[in-house]
Amino acid sequence: MSGGEKFTVYSMKLQPAKQTGFYDACRQHNIIGTGWDPNGPQKSPDDIEQAHRAAGRTTKSGRLRHELRYIIHGMNSGEDGSPSDYVWVNEGSKYAICKVKSECVTSYDVKEELREDLTNENGAQIYNIRRVEWTDVPVNFVPGYVQRKFTGRFGTLNKMKTGVDADAKRVIQHLHSIDDFDTERSVSLDKLQSAVEALDADTLFSILDADDTEELVLDYLQSKGWRLTKYSTGDSQATYECELRRVTDQNRETAYVQVKSGSATVDPQDYTELAKQGRVFLFSNLMGTEEDSIPQNISVLEPNELMQHLQENLGWLPMPTLLRLSTSI
Repeated sequence: MSGGEKFTVYSMKLQPAKQTGFYDACRQHNIIGTGWDPNGPQKSPDDIEQAHRAAGRTTKSGRLRHELRYIIHGMNSGEDGSPSDYVWVNEGSKYAICKVKSECVTSYDVKEELREDLTNENGAQIYNIRRVEWTDVPVNFVPGYVQRKFTGRFGTLNKMKTGVDADAKRVIQHLHSIDDFDTERSVSLDKLQSAVEALDADTLFSILDADDTEELVLDYLQSKGWRLTKYSTGDSQATYECELRRVTDQNRETAYVQVKSGSATVDPQDYTELAKQGRVFLFSNLMGTEEDSIPQNISVLEPNELMQHLQENLGWLPMPTLLRLSTSI
């Protein structure tokens, strides 16, 4: 990757004053930005910083708030010859990866038309602006660690660390370069097979989203003779994902499954009552599997075991999972 290890990846909410509705305008004008009024035109990023300092937007240590540090000075635009930084943005099911292309300016220093588009009916406005190259990324191609970042809690703007290694940065550059994702919807199983055989479990479960992870767990259990009961998948309860059945030697068994993705964990002790009704299968990539800590009738599935199953049964996985893998490794 040319300079790939050197750029930084950010996640950003286009929600000044915690209000939504700015995503499409930012997309239309190829910009990203934050709220916080600098209280007038500013000639340079240094002047923008001083304006925010004068407004008291600092931490107890005297440093500028990290969101403002990143948007004003932190993001590299590539103008000095070093690699540009990238920013993931999201609204609902819409995702985009943006390549930073300018220094920070304020909404006071752009055309009136743009300033109006960046202001909503409540008067909230995107004030601190970076121009970008914007690439929409269909959700099926968005790595799981990115989706989990936006479903979790974070401030307006953060550096992304979890899941972002050198290979992930290569994928980000590739996703940003795609002009037509429809041409990416075919998967070469032979090529993908070679790629997944070189994966480790941590990387795999960083890429997979919640649905992918659940699909893999269920496919694994079905390969062991368990069958999914359709009615249980519509249950509104949160104790387990679904119910399974298995008949062996005329013995009818019931099982319950709970799956967590990313950094989420499950505690086997929380499932002791459910285990009185049938087998319980639990999976989280971060769970331990020490037998003395696992109650009777509860099984904790190991990441490496599921990894091996995926490598040996790749073609059985649904197309959304295969697409995400094919563009992420």
